Amino acid sequence: MPLNKVSVYKALSKKSASIFYVTDETSIKQAVSEMDRQRIVSVLVKKGRSIFGIFTKCDVLTRVLSAERDLKVTQVREVMAECIQRNLVYCILV
Repeated sequence: MPLNKVSVYKALSKKSASIFYVTDETSIKQAVSEMDRQRIVSVLVKKGRSIFGIFTKCDVLTRVLSAERDLKVTQVREVMAECIQRNLVYCILV
């Protein structure tokens, strides 16, 4: 069965240039709903005016569902990867 060929340039040109974020107090349910609506797999997490971390769909699987946390009351800050510096290159899992 032949595979469909798409150039990397063409695939990336369809990506959004927007950056989406939620606050650290956002519930997992709200964050996942927004991620689904935007068709994205991660969002930045802000606390005040600063970037505080990153929350991904992988976090949902490994830190929320597998731990049987309540999606409505668990806040993003409880399961996100926290940035140890204000540069996203330095985000680590906590």
